[in-house]
Amino acid sequence: MLSAASVASSIKDAIFSPTVFSRNASTSFIVRKNIGIFGRMNAGKSTLMNNFTQQQTSIVDDTPGTTADVKQALIEFHKMGPVKLFDTAGLDENGPLGDKKRWKTESALLQSDLCILVVHVDACVSARDCSTELDVLSQAKARNKPALVIFNVREGGMQPPADLVATLKQAYPALNDVAIDLHSANAGQKLIHHIEETYNLGMKQVSLLPDVPNSDRRGAVFLNIPMDAETPGCRLLRPQAFTQEQALSKYLSTVCYRMDLGQARGPTSSDEQERFYQALNTASNLRLLVTDSQAMDVVYPWTKGMDLPMTTFSTAMINFMSGGRLPELIAGLEALHHLKPGDKVLICEACNHDRLTENCEDIGLTQLPRIIKRMATELSGVPGEAITIEHSFGRVFPRDDVRDYALVVHCGACMLDQQATVARLDALAESGVPVTNYGLLLSYAQKPDALKRVIAPYGLDLDKLVLGR
Repeated sequence: MLSAASVASSIKDAIFSPTVFSRNASTSFIVRKNIGIFGRMNAGKSTLMNNFTQQQTSIVDDTPGTTADVKQALIEFHKMGPVKLFDTAGLDENGPLGDKKRWKTESALLQSDLCILVVHVDACVSARDCSTELDVLSQAKARNKPALVIFNVREGGMQPPADLVATLKQAYPALNDVAIDLHSANAGQKLIHHIEETYNLGMKQVSLLPDVPNSDRRGAVFLNIPMDAETPGCRLLRPQAFTQEQALSKYLSTVCYRMDLGQARGPTSSDEQERFYQALNTASNLRLLVTDSQAMDVVYPWTKGMDLPMTTFSTAMINFMSGGRLPELIAGLEALHHLKPGDKVLICEACNHDRLTENCEDIGLTQLPRIIKRMATELSGVPGEAITIEHSFGRVFPRDDVRDYALVVHCGACMLDQQATVARLDALAESGVPVTNYGLLLSYAQKPDALKRVIAPYGLDLDKLVLGR
């Protein structure tokens, strides 16, 4: 029998996190596979969702447009592991509301590892039009996403015509298809088995921590964690907690230090500097220092000349969440050298919280805008006031409007899942908009040498990147 504590822990994971932490050191951050369900109104998408979850997760009704928004459900497929399901609105709904629903549905497709297209055979044949289905397959193919067509057929009813199957497979030659009555018993289990046997889903995984030599299991990692009015109570921020857990899973001891940034930047900075050095000396065999990005203006000069590899929480997190696309984000810094009057810079912060600008210097609203404007003047010769800073908070990304920006500066993406992070970077790449990261920009704002130190643990050499040359 499961203990009460075990049940409570499972419920907490299911409710609060699209990703879960395990005790397996090699997979301590398990990424869910995202499976999106797409199709016309009344094709059977919500019925399929309920078949998968074996409960009334989505409302099912004959009224067209019943699904008004993307419905998410977390589930475990025994062979595949943790899965997130997207039940989406019908793509053929017209009008302004239909356009809004379609935008959300397309966002779900961009974040899906597998695109399931549900086709109600009777409706599709009678309409003599499969443009909606072809559009889904076109988007999936363009982004190299595997696709599965489920023909929703009544038992004893019309089977999918050969010409319809041929048309869909012409648009997506690698298409896999299944004909099944979604109202039949065990339809969900049969489809789960088919998915597990047919698809190997998931994206490239990289370690959160750079390669830290620790064959003797005597190494240590120093974590510099300033706190301010926005720091949540009773827990560390996710990048900090995740970094500590990853270090411990590799038998690296951790030293956590709370730096007083106010004192470090004030007239009595020598006192804080001495306390910092004392903390560094408490741990022998330090192999890596990981700092909050906003402390780079202090940590970099204080550790200059030390033979101690260094990076930032934000840099480590965005590299992990993007599947190792750190070089792309470093290259985005080049845009700072080419800003023009009237250019707009978008600061993207994926977490949701109230920003306390009166009590502390919020990194997204206060620190970064000030630094970007200063760097525009220093690197591009553009007055800071000639640059417009805009913000995007939370999980909704303005992918249709990104071409308006000369640069996007993204947080570590700790509150997204990897698929959403990659979807954002892909949208920016497709639009030709450079993107960088909080930790990289705040390091570069000190000196190129500071950035060089931050990326060196990942085997990246700043001298091989063209920045401002």
